[in-house]
Amino acid sequence: MIPPLAKPITATPTTSGIDSCALFSESALRLKLDREPITGAMVSVFYAKTINKHGNNQGVVARLKTRNGKDKFYSIQILGYNIVALFLGSTIRGKLRLNRKSRIKYNHILNADNYVGWWVGYVGDHVVTGQLGVHHLNNPLIKWKDSEVEPDIEELVLEGKGVGSMFRAGCTDFTRLVPAGVCRENTTCPLPNTQCTEMAGDLLLPFMCECMQGYQPIPHPLRTIERGCYDPIESARTVGGKCLVQKHCDPLPNTICGPTVSETVKVCQCVHGTKPSPSDSSSGLVLGCQGLDPDDLTSMASCSRKIEMKRELAWTPRDRITLKDDTLATRTKYAAFYVNFHQTVKETSLLVRLMSGDLSEEKFYSVHISSAGEVGIFENFKVHHWLGDFKKEERRAKVQTAGIIKGEWIGMWVRVEYVVHLGTRVEVGYLAGQPTISWTDSASNNIQDISVAGFGATHNLDLNIDCSIY
Repeated sequence: MIPPLAKPITATPTTSGIDSCALFSESALRLKLDREPITGAMVSVFYAKTINKHGNNQGVVARLKTRNGKDKFYSIQILGYNIVALFLGSTIRGKLRLNRKSRIKYNHILNADNYVGWWVGYVGDHVVTGQLGVHHLNNPLIKWKDSEVEPDIEELVLEGKGVGSMFRAGCTDFTRLVPAGVCRENTTCPLPNTQCTEMAGDLLLPFMCECMQGYQPIPHPLRTIERGCYDPIESARTVGGKCLVQKHCDPLPNTICGPTVSETVKVCQCVHGTKPSPSDSSSGLVLGCQGLDPDDLTSMASCSRKIEMKRELAWTPRDRITLKDDTLATRTKYAAFYVNFHQTVKETSLLVRLMSGDLSEEKFYSVHISSAGEVGIFENFKVHHWLGDFKKEERRAKVQTAGIIKGEWIGMWVRVEYVVHLGTRVEVGYLAGQPTISWTDSASNNIQDISVAGFGATHNLDLNIDCSIY
């Protein structure tokens, strides 16, 4: 017979493992679930073993009775032949009914010689169970969602099935139940320089302690978060020095923390409209950036990024800039750049992708500038078919120019202007010159919010981008 509520025989809240379990029974136990303090999950940890050798369909049963449904319960059975199963149980007109919801073959090592630790409970709307030390709340052996009602467990009953069983329960050691770094929403992580962040994926406990932006895990001895996080840089000492976030560049005037060509490393760079200051005479470090001279505004000195461009044909290139507002024309944005076509390459084309701020590839415009002097404007779009999505690039305008000389830096600009009732106009020209080519997209789906220019190439070339034209 199951006692009304098991009474503690020992109390060892500061101990771990099976020594933290305050309840013992050689038959059965009835007890309440505990609230795991970090995650808030309702669980119970217990240790079980059979008195005699057990066979098929014999073992241990953990029955979770709910408050929500009359005579409704969940039955988790740990049986012989390495079977773990979850049943939804109910009592209808005095008859017990079990509806199996999950069954897993698992080598759980339940035996008559040693206690084996298990845990059961619920997280949100899922009933969960697992073997202690093998499974945790984010990786249970079994999880099942009750689509009818969120579980609200009133009590847990532990008993043997077809064989005598012994239990240690009421355990207070939950350390092996919670994965490292788990936290609760809107809580403060206890580790230095960490924050509680929602992670992607189908996790029962989606919030984890992550390093704050600009910080990395403290090595101990591996780079994990168990000791907290630290700032490996604190502050960059020179223009071009490595950074993770903007605060590392703040001591250097007129700099921003931006990506390099590979985008895997960020460095402190001059903001647009400035250039590196002269290096410090004693240290050789460049301690910031200064304003451009009047002559710099229309020269390559105004450019903020230099790129050794490799072959890059992607529709959304990795090297991108935000278009600048043209102060001399309303609703007009531009990108100015300098290109140097290598003499050793037979023919190369610079590709300038003009895209909306969300980088949508459904439709955008491209400018092709070849080392032979041909300039073309293209419309890029996707065609959706039941066989799949197909990318199309169709030329809308082209012109042959004589302004390009291989091995020399050539300054050019691209302008985009939205004209009401007419459409979106794309223009290309040489710096300090008039447009050499222009095309207007008058279709009803013309793009009115072009704000990004991405740069690609058919072969290697050199680029200076994000430059001024005035």
